[in-house]
Amino acid sequence: MKIETPFGTTEVERSRIDKIERGKTPKEVFAERKAALGKTDVVGRWDLVLYCKQQKLNREAKALVAEILTLDPEHADANRENGKIQYDGKWFTKEQLETYQAEERKKMEAAGMVWQDGRWMTEDDAMTARGLVKVDGKWISKEELDRLTAARDWQATFGTEMNVLVTDHFELRTPLPLEDLQEIVDLCEMAHAEFIKLAEPDEKEIKFMDPAKSAYSRIYLYVHAAPGDVTKFIESGFIDRHYVPPSVKEDHIESDNFSVYFPVPFIVLSEGRHLKSSESRDVNQAGMALVHLGQILVRRLKRGGGLPGWAEAGMGHWAEGEFNGYSTLSIVEYPHYEPFVDKWSVEGWENFPRWKDKLSDAGEIARVTPLSVLMEKPVEELTIDEEAKAWSLVLFLMETRRKQFFDFVRAAKSKFHDELVGNTQAFTDAFAPESIAHIDAEWASWVRTLTKGEAKTAPPQKPLGGG
Repeated sequence: MKIETPFGTTEVERSRIDKIERGKTPKEVFAERKAALGKTDVVGRWDLVLYCKQQKLNREAKALVAEILTLDPEHADANRENGKIQYDGKWFTKEQLETYQAEERKKMEAAGMVWQDGRWMTEDDAMTARGLVKVDGKWISKEELDRLTAARDWQATFGTEMNVLVTDHFELRTPLPLEDLQEIVDLCEMAHAEFIKLAEPDEKEIKFMDPAKSAYSRIYLYVHAAPGDVTKFIESGFIDRHYVPPSVKEDHIESDNFSVYFPVPFIVLSEGRHLKSSESRDVNQAGMALVHLGQILVRRLKRGGGLPGWAEAGMGHWAEGEFNGYSTLSIVEYPHYEPFVDKWSVEGWENFPRWKDKLSDAGEIARVTPLSVLMEKPVEELTIDEEAKAWSLVLFLMETRRKQFFDFVRAAKSKFHDELVGNTQAFTDAFAPESIAHIDAEWASWVRTLTKGEAKTAPPQKPLGGG
């Protein structure tokens, strides 16, 4: 017995058939539905096209598509079914479209138009769409415009040329020869990379540390020729004119060496001031740049907001010690925080090796402020011996409890259900079940093992001098 299917006709033995039920074949259904269509029924015809495609009635579907396009030449589905492409409000075969676009391109280019973002536009509109701006007849990026504006402002303020060096995470701006400062920027890049490796920031945190992902992530490093230029830099309003959005309410620290941490991080310095300085001016400047950088990095990990003073100062001294070969010891002064500014001539704390000597003495350790008291003390109020403890505490915790340390940094002075989590509570949560007193005692034992006078990591390849 012959049986017709959508796939063709086949023979089946009668003995294999249990029952025969009479029904309409797909072609019969098609014929009935086709006969019932009105002469201008486009919708009904398209529905029938879909039925034909389902039942593999390809010839019937093709004929229906032709009828639909006769009734409605702009019918989108029918045109697409015929392999046509819509462009410029018209339907083309692939070959027709290529010819049409070639002719169009000749006309548009002759008229000075350019193709961008799926449409033709004037060259000025295209450049603007790319985020460029026109200055003195030249198209430049907004970043270049910012740099040009700053350079002109610099010239007007200082009467000198602003030299610029851009690296992956930093932009150095200075009147000094760039080759004299290249090593400082290289050291900063090394410190940045090591901090990322240690802190293991998540995707949201890295946005605030990667200039490719956030406009606020590049760190600007200003190195002036003299301390007086730093004062002029601050008083002239240069920072406010170029970097700090109107919404930012953070006060600038009015001192010879300072950093603005959020939303745009800065390091501004001249000669730098050190308890123990190298004879090299470049090394001195690198030391001050690195101590600020360490503070910036740990603040950026929090994405702004408060931070325990000992953690901030400790990370600053970590960066300077590890990447300046323990050649300098830089202390940031905060003149508006009297009487905590006189940190420069405290007997016995003049340099990194002396810190190690002093902290290895049990009697000295007993006199240094306990961690429980340091926990709520701001960075501006740390004394020199507390800064030494802060530095060694950070080294100790990164060596023994690195994850817990950075968890603490992230949580300190943060809000949970609109309630402020204090530093002490954040530390207790991060290091549980260990208590603050237990960790302080373990630090006191560990710190005596510090190798006197030696950097904990290999110094840069080029010797930086100093002791």
